[in-house]
Amino acid sequence: MSGVCKGVQAILKKEQPLTLFGICGAHCNNLITKDSAECSVCTQNVLQWANELGILNNSTNKFSGILKSSVAHVEEELYPTRILDTLEEMKAYSSKAGALFYNFSIGETVHGLLMITDIINLLEKLNESAQGRQRTVSGLLEAVSIVQATINVMKTDEDFMEILQSQ
Repeated sequence: MSGVCKGVQAILKKEQPLTLFGICGAHCNNLITKDSAECSVCTQNVLQWANELGILNNSTNKFSGILKSSVAHVEEELYPTRILDTLEEMKAYSSKAGALFYNFSIGETVHGLLMITDIINLLEKLNESAQGRQRTVSGLLEAVSIVQATINVMKTDEDFMEILQSQ
C-alpha cells in the first residue's frame, strides 16, 4: 500500500508533492501484538490452539451446538473447564477435537494464556485508541506512553511468580 514506486504513497506524491507519508499507528500496533505473541514458543502454541478451537467451532455445527449449550446458562463466558468438557465430548466425532482436548488439558496452555492475556488486552486498548476519525498523533503518543508504563510495572518477579504458582 505504501509503495514508493507504485503504491498509494506514489500516487499521492504525484498529485500533491508536499504530502508527508506516515505509518499507520493501528497497523504498527498490530505488528507489535503479533511479535509479542510470537516471542515465546509457549504463547505461539497457545494462540495456535485457540485459533484451531475457533476454526473447529466455526466449521462444525455439532461442536458449535455443544459449546453453546455448555455456556448458555453462564452469561456466554467460556471457562477452560467448559472448553475441556466440550472437547472431551467431541473427541468421539473429531480427531482434531481429541488433539485440542489433549493440548488444552496440559498446564502449559493455561500458563501461556495467563502470560499473554494481560499484554494482548493492553495492546488491544492501544489499538482502539489509534483508530477513528477523531484520533490524533499526540493522543496516540500519550496512549503509547501509558501502555509502556503499565507494561513496565507488570514486569516484576512477584507477578511472574504469581503466574507460575497459579498452576
